[in-house]
Amino acid sequence: MQFPTAQVLANLAGATTQVEPFPIHAQYVKSICHKRAEADDKDSDDDGDDVGAKPGAKAESAQRVGSGAGPEGPDAGGLKAKKNKSDWDYKNIRDAFIKQKKNEGYTYAKAKDLWDQSNEKASYLGAASVQELKKRRFLSKGATINPWAKKPEGGH
Repeated sequence: MQFPTAQVLANLAGATTQVEPFPIHAQYVKSICHKRAEADDKDSDDDGDDVGAKPGAKAESAQRVGSGAGPEGPDAGGLKAKKNKSDWDYKNIRDAFIKQKKNEGYTYAKAKDLWDQSNEKASYLGAASVQELKKRRFLSKGATINPWAKKPEGGH
């Protein structure tokens, strides 16, 4: 037996009630806290069930396993990452150049064009590796050479 579409839609419209929106976060947190409380009450062995597990528990254990494994100590990787990040000062150099050109009377657009054609930009980006330029999105993924690198004298 086949029902007419209009009749089905009319019945569905009359049968449904308006559902009030609810904050998902509130329900999620309540359910997780409730499950944690139950797990604490039971005080049972860990059977591998992650229900009610604290957020980031697996990440913390993975971090503990890898800490101190290298010959340079546990903080060596973090220090290198911070050092590399502070070494890259392109934005500040670019902004200083543009500010100087604007003080000389150029418009912002003209100052940007001057930066793009400047030797300062070429020397800064020429010293960077291709991998770093890809990471910073100066080059596309398929690039293999640094276009800002100075070509050796006598080469074609």
